Amino acid sequence: MFVVKIQGGLGNQLFQYNFAKYLNDKYPNEKINLDTSYFKKDSIHGGYMLGNPIFKINNHAVKKTKKIVNDEEYKNFNDLNKNVFFEGYWQNLAFFDKEYITTEDLFSEEPNINNKQWLSKIKASQNSVSIHIRCGDYNNHFLMGNIATKSYFNHAIDEVLKDIENPVFFIFSDDLEWAKTNLDFKGKSVNLVTGNEKPEDNKWDIFLMSQCKYNILSNSSFSWWSHYFNKNEGKKAIIPEYWINDIADSFPSVISSLQNLETEKSIINFPVVQEENPSPLFSIILTAYNQENCLRRAISSVLNQTLQNFELIIVDDCSTDGTVKLIEKYAALNKNVKLYRHHNNSSSHVARMTGVKNAKGKFILFLDGDDYFFIDALEKLKKEIIDQKEFDVCEFSYISRPDNSKTLAENNNVNPRIDYYKSSNYKVTIWNKLYKTEIVKTAFCNMEEEYIRTGDDTYESICIAYYTKQFINADINVLNYVSVNGISLKKNDYNSNLIHAKSINKSLECLQKFFIKQNDEKLLSIYNNVENHFFNWFMSVINNNTIESDMIKSFCLIPKYFSYKYFEKKIRLLYTPAILKKKIKAVIKKIIPKWMKTILRK
Repeated sequence: MFVVKIQGGLGNQLFQYNFAKYLNDKYPNEKINLDTSYFKKDSIHGGYMLGNPIFKINNHAVKKTKKIVNDEEYKNFNDLNKNVFFEGYWQNLAFFDKEYITTEDLFSEEPNINNKQWLSKIKASQNSVSIHIRCGDYNNHFLMGNIATKSYFNHAIDEVLKDIENPVFFIFSDDLEWAKTNLDFKGKSVNLVTGNEKPEDNKWDIFLMSQCKYNILSNSSFSWWSHYFNKNEGKKAIIPEYWINDIADSFPSVISSLQNLETEKSIINFPVVQEENPSPLFSIILTAYNQENCLRRAISSVLNQTLQNFELIIVDDCSTDGTVKLIEKYAALNKNVKLYRHHNNSSSHVARMTGVKNAKGKFILFLDGDDYFFIDALEKLKKEIIDQKEFDVCEFSYISRPDNSKTLAENNNVNPRIDYYKSSNYKVTIWNKLYKTEIVKTAFCNMEEEYIRTGDDTYESICIAYYTKQFINADINVLNYVSVNGISLKKNDYNSNLIHAKSINKSLECLQKFFIKQNDEKLLSIYNNVENHFFNWFMSVINNNTIESDMIKSFCLIPKYFSYKYFEKKIRLLYTPAILKKKIKAVIKKIIPKWMKTILRK
């Protein structure tokens, strides 16, 4: 028995139904069931929208199914002796070797009066053009958002106007008001299609779009099916230049086939700017190293800002993948993108130094290559912070993706800011703040140009804080922080822990040099707090994020990279001799210094 899980919205359900029909065709002796239990938990897309009489497949979940197969595992699928549960989206051309779903299957019943009227209007238009605009859950989605943007649709409309005379546009969207406000149809005829807002009527929008001669698609499976069902002779489609964030050139194979057809045209999703802004309000500094897989999302989130008064400075730290080519593509189309390249890998700290040195804006924002801005971030910062408040540095809120949790700007307005780091529970992130450029430039001019991989945020934040007299915070959602990456989420081995330890040591060394320059004894307590902060973090990494076979060797890094007296005191508090003996017994004779052996014997 085969069971196919049905989940997601109408477009995804159709792909899964198509796969079920494919299985039914290839394995005629197997019973095919559908599992629709997903919709008992999640009906955000309108729930289960395709009744099984259409496809004549049962929709009873089989709880005794033993083997689970997803999209990737199916490539090596050869086990027909057990019950199999298929879970995935199945957007692959291999499952379209026949027309398993036809318009007659999906639209077998008579359309209602409203849809008959829309169909008549489409048929009467010599050059009908459908535009599918998906807002709602796509606006800031970390995988699907910021692709089919305002710029994308306006570029697409311009392409249509170049290609055909007197087009008649038919707009299908979950936010028709957005379409009216943001799209420029150059005075051509526009129809806002209504009447199919109920989930059970959504499929009729697919039908109506499929009757148009020209389709402008969102990066949505709902859009894709409208073009799939389009049987018009000489049909054409416009699609986004990429379909999903995070993976470079990642199109499901059904999208790749559409993208490569001569009748289709892919369109960029950001404004083309021929002249750079000589006096930008914002300098956004983005450092990148081998981030081809996610960089498009970050760059697009800047270029599509509702406020365009910025420069985007991208510093490539000697990437070896396609990162540079990707940046060059953006820079060629938008003169506000500035690319600076390091010919040796120098760390994100040195890359930020390059960015700060070349910044011309009045204010600076730092952006990591795997994060991205809200589309109205700069506009909000200008209206609610810059235009209304006095500050040197302003901390703002951010949203973690994909779990959508919000982190508020802390109410920690300690001024002068350097005093904040005297507390034992301070926090450091450099990317969730808006800075006056003069403050950042002064701080970075007094920093060491050293390779710092771990601890760079701490070092930079404290140096900036030394020159910050007025620190404020604001509950404004500016940034989307992608939390599926990061040091704390990865299992480390000894070599990676060694790199962290060396970098922490370098951060402490550089911070010490900075404090010595200031000739201020009050800064000593801050240094002690920083060392304590790093020590606790490193111990946590060893305990919670290190593979078991490398834990003993990793513990032995501590006395080498943390001060002797400090380490001796802390190790007594954190571990009993019995626990320590167990952890390091295997290497104690070779690695552990004599003073620690003495501690262990006590």
